[in-house]
Amino acid sequence: MANQGGGNSVFREYRKGNWTVEETMAQIGELQKMLESLPSIEEEVQLLRSQKTALERDMELGAAVQRQSSGGVWKWIGNLE
Repeated sequence: MANQGGGNSVFREYRKGNWTVEETMAQIGELQKMLESLPSIEEEVQLLRSQKTALERDMELGAAVQRQSSGGVWKWIGNLE
């Protein structure tokens, strides 16, 4: 996208020589900002992965506790007969 005055963004196909220096510099600036944000995005992905792993571990632990506690109830019911 190239900014052509007045703040309006217009998509233009790149062809050698059809962009002004200002448009080219604006494109370079936008790409640099995107590249600078990549490490923070990667850190966020790592944080979300660790949270997901912790949640899955907690769910597995909860399921194991549920199985153990329900087994005691069924033994108690079985002894009533």
